[in-house]
Amino acid sequence: MSLPVRFIFSTPIFLVSGLLFLSTTNARELGGSHPEVVHISSWSKPTVVAALVNMDNIMDDCAQVIGIVKPEGVQFSEKGGTLESFRFTDKNGTQWSVPTNIAELSNAARNEANSFIKVGKTYYSHIQVCGSGGFASLIALYDMSISFGSK
Repeated sequence: MSLPVRFIFSTPIFLVSGLLFLSTTNARELGGSHPEVVHISSWSKPTVVAALVNMDNIMDDCAQVIGIVKPEGVQFSEKGGTLESFRFTDKNGTQWSVPTNIAELSNAARNEANSFIKVGKTYYSHIQVCGSGGFASLIALYDMSISFGSK
């Protein structure tokens, strides 16, 4: 999970496992209630999607699981406009299907989020597991290919 570090010129900076993410969205504390696409940018390069955060509310009675995942498949909505879930296999051989909650994003952000999650790409994830059936939901997903200080 990310921790807000400091605000410089009204741009929030988040430190996550040694990765720095600069958000170009309005300043909000991580852990808020609105799903968001997090971007990094520089003046000489186009904006890049770095993470999806606040995709679901963190519940007290649910297990919080973090770690590296590599999606093996994705499921889109019936009309094909929204990536609804992705699946991966954990280190114990258990296959997980994780709803994304991307449908809650604005149209523009939804398009970015749909393109962000790719089969075979490596991500750092925060997934919540609730109930006796182990219902999973995505809290946050970070692009592992972005190095500290990348722009």
